[in-house]
Amino acid sequence: MRNFAIGAALLLASVTAVSAEPASLAHTITVVGDATMYVDPDHASIDLGVITQAPTVSVALSQNNTKMSSVLAALHGIGIRDNQIQTSTFTISQTNAHLPNGQIDYTRYDGYAVTNKLTVTVTDLSKVGAIIDAGAGAGANSSNSVVFQVQDQAAYLDKVRAAAVRDARH
Repeated sequence: MRNFAIGAALLLASVTAVSAEPASLAHTITVVGDATMYVDPDHASIDLGVITQAPTVSVALSQNNTKMSSVLAALHGIGIRDNQIQTSTFTISQTNAHLPNGQIDYTRYDGYAVTNKLTVTVTDLSKVGAIIDAGAGAGANSSNSVVFQVQDQAAYLDKVRAAAVRDARH
């Protein structure tokens, strides 16, 4: 299982100024403390999407809807609930034509692309591979990332900050 490093650096400054000295000449002592804590993630977010291209918007959208319905059915089939799925991106854009040499012709359009991406969030990290497999098997052709995270970082941050303060004082 992947660990996360939660780190903190603390900078303490103590300034002693003699009233006759200008502030710019004040004496300064700087102390730095570092601490790192490794924490197992407790949830993951998986991006899955369907990108379709066709000569018209209606055809590209229809193809995309069909494939995304299959992806959603596959996710539901492995136990993923609707409240674990969120649409993260939905775009319709024109696609550029290509020149005979294969380069993109930025002066002409030849159709449309529809992109529909989902973020699936789970606390059972053993399901990450099954989610990707189910999505890909059902027609998902875009997966940008899997992000492992810690839901409540506040408690860990407080601990690592305290350790950084102890290190700085030492």
